[in-house]
Amino acid sequence: MSKLIGNNRQQMGLVYAMELVADICNYTKLNMILGETMMGEFMRKFFRESHKFLAQYRGMFDKTVGDQIVAIFGTAKDQAPASPMHAFDAVACALKLVEATEVINVEMQAAIQDNYAAVVARHKSLSSEDRESIKIEELRFQCRVGINTSNSTSDREIDRMRMVMMGAETCIDYTAQSGAVIYAFRLESSGTPGKIHIGENTKRFVEYMYRLKKMPPIILKGLGVQPGYWVVGYQSFFDSIYPKTRFYQQYYNNMPRELLMLINTVEVGRMQIKEIRKINEYLDINIPYLEHLAGFYNLSMARAIFSYAVGESVGMDSDRLHTMLFASLWHNAVMLRNLALEWLDFFPIHTQVPDTTDATLVESIMNDLANSSQTSQEGKIITLCNQFDHKVFDT
Repeated sequence: MSKLIGNNRQQMGLVYAMELVADICNYTKLNMILGETMMGEFMRKFFRESHKFLAQYRGMFDKTVGDQIVAIFGTAKDQAPASPMHAFDAVACALKLVEATEVINVEMQAAIQDNYAAVVARHKSLSSEDRESIKIEELRFQCRVGINTSNSTSDREIDRMRMVMMGAETCIDYTAQSGAVIYAFRLESSGTPGKIHIGENTKRFVEYMYRLKKMPPIILKGLGVQPGYWVVGYQSFFDSIYPKTRFYQQYYNNMPRELLMLINTVEVGRMQIKEIRKINEYLDINIPYLEHLAGFYNLSMARAIFSYAVGESVGMDSDRLHTMLFASLWHNAVMLRNLALEWLDFFPIHTQVPDTTDATLVESIMNDLANSSQTSQEGKIITLCNQFDHKVFDT
């Protein structure tokens, strides 16, 4: 490593990644009023939760800058290929961070009441100017988050992110630099407490999953005026569903018998599931559905598993889940055959569906899917999952 630094070759190359910056709002004021001991305990809780969520959503912890956390999603160090899932993960992680600060804030308000005399005494010890600017009743434990996505193929400096080795022989830091990083920091610093702010590149990936609201543009020195967006929450149908769709590992080792049966009897997807297993083992990643890795031929399997997860999230019973699983598989397999695999010959559906699944209901759902609009819940879920899958990976 010292040779690398010594030869001034610390540039590691442009990357496709997401920079997340989370900052505790009014940290200095909180510290002045609550004291280092009490505030230190709340900060330790915040940092513990942050590292837990980063691990859950595959983010790489970069560094802390005072009360600020910096993380990167989708780096070469992650060994995962470029994927919209990294953007989804970054925003999902940010939502969890905001939720964590809301819980900590409740604890902080209780601690203020329990130690009110001491808090008032500390407040009185401040200068008159500080007392005017800091009101005890206005104290809140909140974080503000900025997320931006780089584009390694873009010629614009604002889109670039470069992983570099910074420092000297005795202290080396692997971190991110360039315009995309500055954009993320400015999104955070110019934002609103308790809000998540994302850049234009991130917006393109996540607008189908999350509800967004345009925020006032921000000015970056040397990089011009740039747009930004607030993440309001999940899209209505996917509200609280996305965290539950990271379920591929569940099926990796323990797939439902019905799904295993279909893999062994339907030609579409059989080799691709094996390929996905190898990809997961090699990269040590856990993406809910991987047709963008396994290829176009796994489309029907991927969409069926996604529909299964959504049905599970909205409380469908086991029989309806298995029925919807088969209906989605057959519906997408037929579309796949019509698009590119005319040579595939599908046996009558009754010969493929096991006795434990209602074949008549499967066909009823498929007939519903053939209409321009769906009336059954199963048909609506399958259609919505197909549309989402198409928008994210095929457009």
